Amino acid sequence: MLYTELKVGEEIFKLRLTTKNSIMLEKALGYNPIALFMDIEKGKMPKLNDILVILHAMLQTYHHGYDTNKVYDLFDAYAEKEGKSMFDLIPVFMEVFQQSGYISKAANEEEAEAEKN
Repeated sequence: MLYTELKVGEEIFKLRLTTKNSIMLEKALGYNPIALFMDIEKGKMPKLNDILVILHAMLQTYHHGYDTNKVYDLFDAYAEKEGKSMFDLIPVFMEVFQQSGYISKAANEEEAEAEKN
C-alpha cells in the first residue's frame, strides 16, 4: 500500500487516505479537501482546524489510535521540534492526495511546474 512519510522528532508517521477515511474526511470538513487547496491558490488562508482534521484522517490507516488531542500534540511537536508550520504540511498532503486518487500525478506535476515559472 502506498503512503507518505511525515517525520516529527524521531518518529516517522505513515500518511494514507483510504476510500473510507476520504469519505469520513469530506463529511468532517463539509467539503472536498481539494477545495481547501484551490482556495489557498486564490489567496484564502486555511483554518488550522481544517489542516488538523485532514492530518487526523491521513493518520487513521496506520495510526488509528491517534485521536484529536494526539493530533494537536503531534502538530505542536511538528512546529516545535521541526520548526514547521501548517503550510509545510501542504506539499505532504498533496502527495497523499495523489497516492489516494484525489488528484492525478500529471496534475500535481503540472502544478509544480507552473509554480516554478
